[in-house]
Amino acid sequence: MDSEKRASSALLGFGDYVVIGAMVLISTGVGIYYGIAKKNKQVALVDYFLGGRKMTLIPVAFSAFATAIGPGSILGTPTESYNFGMQIVWWCIIQFLIAFILNWIFIPLYHKMGSMNVYKFLEVRYNTKTKNVVTTMAAVRAILQCSNIVYGTATALNRATNIETWVIIGSITGICVLYTSVGGMKGVMWADVIQAVAMVLSFVTVIVMGLIYVGGVGPVWKRSYESGRLQIFNFDTNPTTRHTFWTSTVGYFFSYLAGASTSQLVHQRYLTAPTIKEARRGNMLSLSMTASTVFLSQIIGIIIYAEYHTCDPIKSKTIQNMNQLVPEFVMKVMGAYPILPGLFFAGLLAACLSTMSSVYNSIPAIIMESLIQPSKPNMSAKQATVVCKLLAVVVGILNIMCILFTKNFPNVKQASVSTASIIDGSLLILILFGLLLPQASFKAALLSFLSGILVSLWIVIGGLIVRPPLKTKPLSVEGCSADNVTFRFHPEMTPDRSSAEENLQMPWITYFPLHSLSYIWISMIVIFVSGFVFIVMSQIFAKGEQWKLIRDVIPDSIQNFHRRLSKPLRKILLCDIYDEDEHLTKPVTQTRENVF
Repeated sequence: MDSEKRASSALLGFGDYVVIGAMVLISTGVGIYYGIAKKNKQVALVDYFLGGRKMTLIPVAFSAFATAIGPGSILGTPTESYNFGMQIVWWCIIQFLIAFILNWIFIPLYHKMGSMNVYKFLEVRYNTKTKNVVTTMAAVRAILQCSNIVYGTATALNRATNIETWVIIGSITGICVLYTSVGGMKGVMWADVIQAVAMVLSFVTVIVMGLIYVGGVGPVWKRSYESGRLQIFNFDTNPTTRHTFWTSTVGYFFSYLAGASTSQLVHQRYLTAPTIKEARRGNMLSLSMTASTVFLSQIIGIIIYAEYHTCDPIKSKTIQNMNQLVPEFVMKVMGAYPILPGLFFAGLLAACLSTMSSVYNSIPAIIMESLIQPSKPNMSAKQATVVCKLLAVVVGILNIMCILFTKNFPNVKQASVSTASIIDGSLLILILFGLLLPQASFKAALLSFLSGILVSLWIVIGGLIVRPPLKTKPLSVEGCSADNVTFRFHPEMTPDRSSAEENLQMPWITYFPLHSLSYIWISMIVIFVSGFVFIVMSQIFAKGEQWKLIRDVIPDSIQNFHRRLSKPLRKILLCDIYDEDEHLTKPVTQTRENVF
């Protein structure tokens, strides 16, 4: 196909499909290799779900990075900076701060617990019922978030291929279930390494080709500056403003901390490291790559604006929804070049497969440990492995079904943050206060957890129903012409974006205030609500005997916190339920119990 024909069609060519197919085949091949060639070495569940706890720095860090980044950073973050500017650049700094907190508290805690289920701590600290409730809700949350990622990726691929969205959804789900269930954690993590490289190549390709297409850094800077997109010190205190300095620092700190500290998907990667030290190194490298990639994705957003500053693709009805903004730009800029669009879509698909494989491996792990093994204690390792593979298939089916709900979010990034906020904030309180407040009982924990979930559901679902208006940076269609429309969708499909110009007919005051909040504040609100309920209920249902069972796994940082408390405050918070001298001088046990 010659360049003129490719440019006019704006669809992927044969070379692009070869690149995408190669990435998929390599990922699948790695999974099959570890499932078949290494079959005899993956008999026990510790091998299937934790790679035998012998994974090295590169697969640990790259797999955690690929799991965390997802299509949200490829499709959603550029869309955010395109519509709302570079205010979210503060996210990158916050991610480094969170990395130190994870190393300080959560990685040592989960490693010392020695279980493949990070929520095992809740069983030891409270009781089995608490852990099972949280495990169930965490599984629902992960499947919802994964379904949003799959849908966003499918709509983007639909833009460049014209293949039906649901056909794409079924295909990538089937591929991912295959190599995840067959290869186990080792196969997933080494496939993640390949997929992480593909993602980085896709970012670099889009930035380089985009800058060349729009005329270099000068036009990008000029157009972004004139439209206010380079403003990073917006101190607006209105909580309904989508991105400000406060939402991008304070709000994002709580949001990212809640997700990063309680994620089974990410911490299962760190648990594959042989020691706490190696897990910490993997975490620092992973979040360094994540912060860098988030910054690059924001750069892509303002490059896209520099191209479309006089002809917004949504208003001109060039695309169906904001998930197709980046693919539209890629096909416009690189559509005339063989292979280059394929590199981008290979990276996008790699990001999707990485997150999906994490869900399809992690959810069976926690279901097996929490629900199946206790009821079937005599199940052999071989039988357990087969059951886990079947669970991966079930999770894949549920993932497709949940798309009917998650497709209603405006874009991938908002959907990821909003669905994560449903339980992450409450779960953070359960774990952190469980370490800090010995007197807390399981009743206080459950009431706190459920109250946080109800509040978050009320805010998230309410926002989806009423769809409050969003005030974007300036967007124009003055430069649009018939030649600008490179993709025409089916007549029954309607472009979708809540923008200020489309929604200001209804004053914001007609919405309930919490439904108009910036989505980044949701986790912080949930954390404060859950924390308040936890503290109040802890005074009503005080019972601290279970806390004594976790002394040996309490991170040094928490023990240092207890040591520095004044005696009166220590009496109030810790309730003298343990022998002070014994606990505060007792060395921390550094070994992990193998629970398999």
